[in-house]
Amino acid sequence: TASSITSMVERLRRRAGVRSDGLVHRFRHYFATRYLEAGGNPNSLRLLLGHASFDMVLHYTRMVNAQRAVDEHVSPLSHLYGDNHKRGDDGWGFRY
Repeated sequence: TASSITSMVERLRRRAGVRSDGLVHRFRHYFATRYLEAGGNPNSLRLLLGHASFDMVLHYTRMVNAQRAVDEHVSPLSHLYGDNHKRGDDGWGFRY
């Protein structure tokens, strides 16, 4: 049940010395965003999370879409060249 999962997570949190509240909610948030990033169906996510409406699913969808927009313009390797380096061609035919 949901309460037994919450109790288990809280017990593990205390044992690990983590001082953060709302850990179960963070797991749900993590799952929801990763599910949508992987191409999961928003209606299926709504059912999995037990939401009656799409309001929270739309919130997660907006977050994922915003992150995708950022990812399209920023290379994971851009920190190697400094903050001001823009995406482009490296001269060897590779895009970054």
